[in-house]
Amino acid sequence: MKTMEEKFKEIEDKMHGAEKLIKKISLQRVYLDTNLFLSYMPTSGTIQVRFDPTVLWSEFSFLEGAVIYHTENYFTILRELLTNVAPLEDDTLMISVPKNISDPMSYEFDSFITKFYQTMENPTINDIEKVVKSASSKKELEFIKTKRARQNIDSLYWYVHFFRIVAVHRLDPRYAKHQGSAGRFKQISSEANILDVSSDSIILPCFTLIDLRKAMSVKHVIQKEIIDKRRKESILDILFSEKTPSGYGKKAPFFLMHGHEPFDLLNGFCELILETGEYLESVNKIFFGSMGDNKKKLGNVIYGEDDKGNPLTATTELFD
Repeated sequence: MKTMEEKFKEIEDKMHGAEKLIKKISLQRVYLDTNLFLSYMPTSGTIQVRFDPTVLWSEFSFLEGAVIYHTENYFTILRELLTNVAPLEDDTLMISVPKNISDPMSYEFDSFITKFYQTMENPTINDIEKVVKSASSKKELEFIKTKRARQNIDSLYWYVHFFRIVAVHRLDPRYAKHQGSAGRFKQISSEANILDVSSDSIILPCFTLIDLRKAMSVKHVIQKEIIDKRRKESILDILFSEKTPSGYGKKAPFFLMHGHEPFDLLNGFCELILETGEYLESVNKIFFGSMGDNKKKLGNVIYGEDDKGNPLTATTELFD
């Protein structure tokens, strides 16, 4: 059995790894924002702006900036949570999280999901393909397409898509009959307000938000009904199909939970950031490759200072 200190140390380590990757992506973005135009901007004469890699990057950079923004906000709130609950005793089983912390975490999570999902949509991928020039860029593009493969239930696309449906849509009431009585499912959302402490970990579970990577029965339904049969309904319409109550007590049905593995807003989010971060880094490398030989002539970009006053520098080595 791990001590409370060891459990918090694990969370801190996961946060550090995720934040380190996001910082790298942020520096790559600064470098591209600063230098990409030099590859295509003529030194003299009148020009017409076209949708070359310069403009395509500016559009993607906006999306990536939003993802970074919501991620950094999320980690700020998460650190506030950990600061407030760090004095927990080793025999603690669970603790209520204040809504002034839990609600903003959920809001930032939903915002992160909706913006990152846009980086995987067809219009974005089509524009990224226009930038691919080198063999290394083609390799990065293949990695991106693998991550957003709709025919693979284990892809990043389905993981994010499932969260995105909940983030942007409110499901009509759904029902089920249990032992003759009418029941209504609680609305699915990223709301989480109970910190669950086990012998080995600390988690902040969204009891209504399904973790697709751990819900084998849900993955089976998606594979069979949506991927194989190509049904057009929403995943949630298939999983929770009863739209009217039946059984005893229809006017005031009892409370139902879906019973699937919930998503963890602590450890699960850190793991999600690592995977989405790899995806964004591949896109950045593709745009970096579009600079051709000119990228070898460019200097470093100073981007603020760290906590000790040392300059933060974005360099070409960030893309190795």
